[in-house]
Amino acid sequence: QDAPLGSSVACMGYPFGSQQFFNQFIKLGVISSKVLSKKEIQLLLFDTSLSSGDRGGPLINLNDNRVIGVLNSRFHPEELFGKSEKEEKRTETNISYAVDISHAIEMMEAEGLQPK
Repeated sequence: QDAPLGSSVACMGYPFGSQQFFNQFIKLGVISSKVLSKKEIQLLLFDTSLSSGDRGGPLINLNDNRVIGVLNSRFHPEELFGKSEKEEKRTETNISYAVDISHAIEMMEAEGLQPK
């Protein structure tokens, strides 16, 4: 289920945070990087802009139409890697990220759920 850098991906979500009033949006992008957070969680970074309503939606590899991640939010480096001594304010970026699907499956299994 691993997607190489440069893979085309689709993100699905509700950008305004409400499933009742808006249709689901599909956004296209490209995986630009893979990193480990300070908690050793594999993250997939991609160039598609997300909003809060997109969190929890799937990140789909368009090469094989498999879910490869769970959308989280925009990338805030200090939340994932810790704040440097020189940083005094939150760093905003236009990079979005998803938790790798293998970690999401591990979390489900730890709660006694059996993903298909």
